[in-house]
Amino acid sequence: MLVGAKAGVRPDARLRDEAIQLLETRGTEAAWDRYWAPLFGRNTSRAVVAAARELALAQDVDDLVRGVRAFHDRRDLTDWVARWRRPLVVISGADDLTPPPAAVASLGAGPARRRHVVHDCGHYVPLERPERFRSLLASTLAERFRFAAP
Repeated sequence: MLVGAKAGVRPDARLRDEAIQLLETRGTEAAWDRYWAPLFGRNTSRAVVAAARELALAQDVDDLVRGVRAFHDRRDLTDWVARWRRPLVVISGADDLTPPPAAVASLGAGPARRRHVVHDCGHYVPLERPERFRSLLASTLAERFRFAAP
């Protein structure tokens, strides 16, 4: 299951280096405002965004820099997904900045491929719409492992 992720990578060393420089020179708050806050859906509760911001600001800048490097320098797994012969489920928000064709392409053409789009939601489905996320996760697991969803 891919949540808020995609198998493909579009390397962008300029963006990676810009984000790292902003973190190292102006700190997490500036990076939050520039990179992470805009990924929330336009109707996400202010309380959810505030809690996520607080969590982000509690992180060590060096850890965030490592995370930015890991995100930008990860392997492209598009070919691996195309060869994957088991079920694959992608969950994404309708207001996510990732263009829908990229998310759909990440599914590949294998068996049992599904994409769930959570409406009125941005990039952070588990944070923005936790009830819907839990429901999708439970039903996917129930279907896969043949047990009753709560």
